[in-house]
Amino acid sequence: MRNLSDRDRVQFSVADTGIGIESEDVRRIFQEFEQIKEAHTGQFDGVGLGLSIVKKYLDLLDGKIRVESEPGHGSIFTVTISRSLRRHAA
Repeated sequence: MRNLSDRDRVQFSVADTGIGIESEDVRRIFQEFEQIKEAHTGQFDGVGLGLSIVKKYLDLLDGKIRVESEPGHGSIFTVTISRSLRRHAA
């Protein structure tokens, strides 16, 4: 976790050593019910909702998510959100 106090934001990363994601598939993984082809081999479970839910929450919080991935070696998901969840009055 990193404190980006100069920007009033907090950043954290989650890494895995899973199947990794091809660069052309990164955009798709945030869409509902979308999975990369390797997920359909029977070794990996899921319906493709987890990352779409994460993205929706981050959109509500004015947050960002970045993905770094290497097929066959895993992925790193980095999330940046505001330190304060207070909404500014319109």
